[in-house]
Amino acid sequence: MLQGQHDAIRGIISLTDFMDISKATELSSGRETYIRNTLKSMINESRIDFVKEKIKDGKGTPKLEIELKKLKETNDVLKESNEAFFNKYQGKWNKVLRSRVAAAKALAKKLGGNLKQLNQSQWKKRGFDVDADAAYPGDGVLYLNMSKIRETRNLGAPIHEVVHHILRNSLKQVVSRTYKNKTYTAKQLEKLEKDNKKRVEKKVMKF
Repeated sequence: MLQGQHDAIRGIISLTDFMDISKATELSSGRETYIRNTLKSMINESRIDFVKEKIKDGKGTPKLEIELKKLKETNDVLKESNEAFFNKYQGKWNKVLRSRVAAAKALAKKLGGNLKQLNQSQWKKRGFDVDADAAYPGDGVLYLNMSKIRETRNLGAPIHEVVHHILRNSLKQVVSRTYKNKTYTAKQLEKLEKDNKKRVEKKVMKF
């Protein structure tokens, strides 16, 4: 959980850096407001999920109902404020996102995979996790949830997901070790380990 929070905060700071909003500029107060609003909305979302679960489990109270309503209203205001601030940089952000996706696609191809962009309806149709930036069902194709990436404004998602899924998967095939002057791939080593385990089990059964 702490790692997730750290990544989220790092992402927010990177976003404001991308928008060239430094502490020295006249927009420094805007930067602080944007970061504060985003963090507060994330905390509120966590609380909203908790309250919803309570209500769903039949443990809801009038007090919780009121709290849930206020949390949602607060987040709507925070989101509206951030949207107004970010709109000034939307064009630049869109351009950078396109270049990041193109770079991710080129990298995926070099690694023997492929990358496809899906909109919200396409994503739901395939049954992928609606909260995920990407999905890698194991068919060699990495699917990007462009609606989610735009919503979270995560410019690092395309490359990160290629490295996380396609590169990691390719390394499983490439990594090898030498044993008794013979080189084995990771898959071959895995098979040898399973075969050796079976042989050992047979010997143990004899005793």
